[in-house]
Amino acid sequence: MPIALKDDLEAAGHVTSWGTRSRRTPAGADGAIVAALRRAGAVPIGRTTLPELALYGFTESTFSGITRNPLDPRRTSGGSSGGSAAAVAGGAVGIATASDGAGSIRIPAACCGLVGIKPGAGRTPGGGWNGLSVQGCLTRRVADSALYLDLVGDFPSLLATAAEQDPPPLRIGVDLASPVTPALPLDPALEAAVRRSAELLAGLGHEVRDVRVRYGAAPAGFVARMLHGLATAAADVDDPTLLETRTADVARIGRLVPDAAIGPARRQGRPGDAACSPTSVSTCCSRLRRADRPCPSGTGRAAGACRRCWRRPGTTPTPRPGTTPACPRRSSRREGRETDCRRPCRSSSVRGTTRGWCRWQHSSSARCSGRRTGEFPGRRVAPARSAERGCRPTPARPPLRPGVQPSAPR
Repeated sequence: MPIALKDDLEAAGHVTSWGTRSRRTPAGADGAIVAALRRAGAVPIGRTTLPELALYGFTESTFSGITRNPLDPRRTSGGSSGGSAAAVAGGAVGIATASDGAGSIRIPAACCGLVGIKPGAGRTPGGGWNGLSVQGCLTRRVADSALYLDLVGDFPSLLATAAEQDPPPLRIGVDLASPVTPALPLDPALEAAVRRSAELLAGLGHEVRDVRVRYGAAPAGFVARMLHGLATAAADVDDPTLLETRTADVARIGRLVPDAAIGPARRQGRPGDAACSPTSVSTCCSRLRRADRPCPSGTGRAAGACRRCWRRPGTTPTPRPGTTPACPRRSSRREGRETDCRRPCRSSSVRGTTRGWCRWQHSSSARCSGRRTGEFPGRRVAPARSAERGCRPTPARPPLRPGVQPSAPR
């Protein structure tokens, strides 16, 4: 059986280029997947292209040029397994190896009309990006993909047997929001394609309904593992100076992710309970996290949120129960828009005491002496000039329970 190998698998005597000119050392022995394929009678006939270090969702590099879609050369074959997809869709082979960390099997399969399945983590040998990437294949038939995965993978039962049977009715959810930028609308053409697929699945007897996936902090942990894995791969090349500029720039960012963040990121989908630091990928500082959520790292003031989150310009956090809402007065002194500074209050009413946090929304040039509320239990900040600045007064505290005497003043 002829098979094409994506250029990220080691074959004895050949350089595994990973789509870059900076790797030159031949492999001393076959990798686990190549050895398993040879034992099963597969005959590797060539290598397929990929973007440098398998980083992008398209297949283009200075090492191998542009890999085009055989169905329409004006379009991309996807990536990073675009070379494997082009070889199978063009009829060169019936099956080609592929790997997937962030869609590198699924994207080319969608671009070239093929079958692409990302196996679960640990089901097949190899991988990368701190466990994000797994090995799979691209084929034209489901039965071929099942046969390949049975040869190289470890599954509870034979997939080839399951592929011969019609699946039972499935519950399928449709989510059109992006895990990274959920507020951005989806392109109408893409939305129409998803809806057509949903209608097709519903017509086959499956239960299809709209859902909203709660990704939480998982995207931040994903980015941490990906960037750290890329930085590790870039450090393993023979000549780093030959890396493409865009790859070197991303690897430079990946070196900022500390090693200690990867273990918790793999377990919890986030970089652990590290402090909000610019050198670590932190969920509370990420744009993936809403600014009105408490800081999970424990670095926030009292029961409030992380200082770095609160200081994002143009953000108006949603008040929690028992707190005073932000002042709706629109400031025109500097930016001409509402801002929530959340900076330490520096008014004369709190000088010489423990500095509080301003709870009022005002111009960045103003000094507000708002009053602490239920969000910041314990200490108070005198109201001072809050009325003249247009801030709402703090609601009165709830009365004491019957039989409870107020404490004597100190």
